[in-house]
Amino acid sequence: MIVRSSFFALVIVAWCGVSSAQCDPGGGMGGMGPDAVVGDLTSPISYGSAGGYYAYSLGTVCCNIGTGLLDWIASTNDHPVIAQNMYRLRDGRFEQIGMSWLKHGFGALQQNACGCGCTPSGAFNRLGIGCSDPYTASTNGNQGGLGPRSEVIDPANGTFIYPPIIQPVIQNLTWRRLKVHGPDLDPALNSGALYFAEVQYITPDDAVAGNAHNNASYRPISISPDPTSFSISFAGPTQRQQPGIQAWQDADPSVSLVDIPDGAGGLFILGSKVTPIGSTGLYGYEYALYNMNSTRAAQSVEIPLPPGVVAMNLGFHDAQYHSGDPFSSVDWAMSNATGTAAWSTETAAQNPDANALRWGSIYNYRFVAAAPPGPSTMTIGLFESGTPASLTVAVDGPGDSVLDCNGNGTLDIDEIASGAPDCDENGLLDECQADCDGDGAADSCEILAGTETDCDLDGIPDGCQIASGAVDDCDGDGVPDPCQIAFGTGTDCDLDGVLDACNPIAGDDCNGNGVADACDLASGSSFDADGDGIPNECDTIPFVRGDANADGTVDLADPIRVFDYIFGGIPVACQLPLDANTDTAIDVADGVWILTHLFAGGPPPSAPYPGCGPDPASPLSCVEYAPCP
Repeated sequence: MIVRSSFFALVIVAWCGVSSAQCDPGGGMGGMGPDAVVGDLTSPISYGSAGGYYAYSLGTVCCNIGTGLLDWIASTNDHPVIAQNMYRLRDGRFEQIGMSWLKHGFGALQQNACGCGCTPSGAFNRLGIGCSDPYTASTNGNQGGLGPRSEVIDPANGTFIYPPIIQPVIQNLTWRRLKVHGPDLDPALNSGALYFAEVQYITPDDAVAGNAHNNASYRPISISPDPTSFSISFAGPTQRQQPGIQAWQDADPSVSLVDIPDGAGGLFILGSKVTPIGSTGLYGYEYALYNMNSTRAAQSVEIPLPPGVVAMNLGFHDAQYHSGDPFSSVDWAMSNATGTAAWSTETAAQNPDANALRWGSIYNYRFVAAAPPGPSTMTIGLFESGTPASLTVAVDGPGDSVLDCNGNGTLDIDEIASGAPDCDENGLLDECQADCDGDGAADSCEILAGTETDCDLDGIPDGCQIASGAVDDCDGDGVPDPCQIAFGTGTDCDLDGVLDACNPIAGDDCNGNGVADACDLASGSSFDADGDGIPNECDTIPFVRGDANADGTVDLADPIRVFDYIFGGIPVACQLPLDANTDTAIDVADGVWILTHLFAGGPPPSAPYPGCGPDPASPLSCVEYAPCP
C-alpha cells in the first residue's frame, strides 16, 4: 500500500461509467478516450554540478483532458513515463542541450489543476476524467526512481519495458537527471541566449486512443549567472500542449514549422529558417528536426542543390544520451557532394544502437550556400524498417544562383565555370569574400588551406577575432579562450569565461585540500546546498536524520511530515532530516524507512542519528535546524 499522507487524504468516489465532454485547458480540445497532457511545469530544482555538467529537475502536473479514465498502474507498464528536456535559442539556432531519464508514474491524485471539472476515478491507479495529478521536482528528480529512455521501445504506441532493466550504479548527482553541459549554460559563452524547458508524457492507453501528439508542453526559463549552480527559474507561463520546438517560432515568427506524420502513428516536426549573411551574397540554412514519438526514428536527411550551388560549412548538432543509456553519441556523417547536402548515421542493420533521431529529441542540420532560398524538399530516411522507407517534406532550400557579386554582368557560377578563382568551391568568387586581415587572400581560402585557424567554425579566422577584441586570448597562444574552454584544451573551473591559467582563483580553501572552494564546487567534489559559495563540509548545519518536523524526536509525526513535503508541497527549513535512507533524494522511500524503523524493527536512519551532526556529502539544503546547537 502506498501512503500519501494524512494531509493529502485521497477522496474516493465510486465511478459508475460517468463521462464528460472533452476539455480545452489551453492548446487544444482533448480527444476521445484518455488524453494525457502536461498542464504545468512547476518549481524546478537545480542540484549543482559534477564533472562539468549540471543537473536539474522539474515538477509536473498531468491533466486528463479526454473522455476516458487514464491508466496509472505502478506495477505494470500501464502508466505514464515522464521525460524532461532543455533547449537553447542562440544566434538563430534552436538546439537541444539536455535530456533526462524517465520518471515512472506510481499513482494518481484526483485534482483539478487544468480547470476541466474533475470527475475522480475512485482509484489510485486511474486518473479521472478532467482530473490532474502533480509530481514534485524532487519526485521527478529522484535518481533511484528513473528509468532509461532506451527502454521506450515503441513510443508511437506508448510501449516501454517495466520494470527497467538497465540500472547502472549512480556515479554523481547528474546521473539520470536532466543533464546539461556547463558551456551550454555559461552566460559568458551564450550572450543573448533564450532557454526553454519541456516535459513530455508517454503512456500507452493515451497513445492507443490516438491522443499522443499533444503530450508535450514547454515553459521559458532563465539561467542564473552563478557558476556554482547555474540555477534555473521560470521566465514565463507553461505553454500547454506545445512541444519545445514551438518556442523557436514563438520567439521568431520568421521560423517555419511543419508536421510530418511517419505513417505509423508517430510524428516529426520540422523547423527551418533561412538567413542572409550580411551583404556577402551567402545564405545560412538552418533546420531543426524534432521526433516527438516516431518509433521508426530518422537515420538520414538530404536536401537537393541546384546546378552550380555548393553547400559549405555543413554542421550538425544532437542531443546527448547519458548515464548508461546504450545509444551511440557519434555525430552524423556529413556530405556536400555535387547536387546534395546530406547527413546520415549508421543503419539499424549496421548498429541497432546507432545515433538515430529518436523520440523526444531534436537534431540540427545546417549549411551555407551562395544562393537565395526557393521551393525545395527534404528527404528524411527512416531508421526502423517499414513502408515508406523515407519521408519527403517541402522546405525552403537553395534556389538557382543569381549572384553577380562583382557586378560585371556575368553570374558568379558562369565566371567560376570559366576558371575564375573559387578556392573553397562554394559558388562565390574569391574576390567577393571577406578578407578580414587585408592580406589579399579570402578568409575562407586561408582557413581551408590551414594558414589560418577557425576554432569556432564561424568562417572568421581566429587571428582576426582576437585582433578585433571580439574574443579573448589571455594566454597569447593564438587560440580564443572560449574555444580552449569549450574543447577542453584549457580549464575554467569556476566557469567565469576566463582561463584558469590567466585567472588564478583567489579566495578561500576552507577544507584545506589545496583547491579553491569555487573549483571544488564547480567540479562536483564539494556541494553548496545553501548557495552561499561555501562548501557544505565547511558550513553544514548539524541535524538529526529522520526528525523531519524538527521537534527533537523521531516519531510517527516525522513520516507524515515527509509525505506532506512530497505530496502537499509544504516547505521545510531543512531538507536533510527528511532523507532517511541517504540517497540524496526525498521520496516515499524515506517515509517508509522511518515507519519501518519505528514499527517493524527496521534499521534506524543513517548518521547523524540519534545525535546531531553534519552531512557534508549531501546536496540537499538546510537553512536552519533548531533542535541542534
